Amino acid sequence: MSKSIKATVEEYLAYEDSIEGKAEYSNGEIFVMAGASVNHNRITSNLHFELRRRLSANGCDVFAGDFKIFMADVNTFYYPDISIFCGPIDLVDERNDIADNPLVLVEILSDSTRHFNRGDKKHQYMTLPSLQEYIIVEQSRALVDVYWRNPQGKWQYDTYLNIDDVVLINSLNVSIPMQEIYARVSFAV
Repeated sequence: MSKSIKATVEEYLAYEDSIEGKAEYSNGEIFVMAGASVNHNRITSNLHFELRRRLSANGCDVFAGDFKIFMADVNTFYYPDISIFCGPIDLVDERNDIADNPLVLVEILSDSTRHFNRGDKKHQYMTLPSLQEYIIVEQSRALVDVYWRNPQGKWQYDTYLNIDDVVLINSLNVSIPMQEIYARVSFAV
């Protein structure tokens, strides 16, 4: 996470509406977001394209990066790298840039976000009743974790480590080869 600023929800929304960039909010603190690397952008673009292509006939919306998710139980707003909605989108406070009912969320990890996205952010996302899967994608090596809610409501996960693996997103009935997720991505040696 980056530098934080103490604020109320109202102050956060006003602040963010007044800036060119993006900021997230977690229980009383604003966190200004930094830009993303080439690998991050390639992975996000690859996944966004593959998901839209596979879901185009299903009536699902796939958003990349600029759509906020609100978690009321933890008083938090985040910008996932990708959010997927199937069915009506529940907008928050009649704003057209915030919703609270995603089916699937995706985060692409960096050195500075890895610990947070695998810890607090994951647990905060999992408070969303609508969320069925949370996908974490490493950008420095081939590694995808898919956390999914089983029929009893408990969270489980599958890990994909091989570039020849095919990632299964159960709630969407979609599978994506790791080679497509990591197309044109260069891993540091």
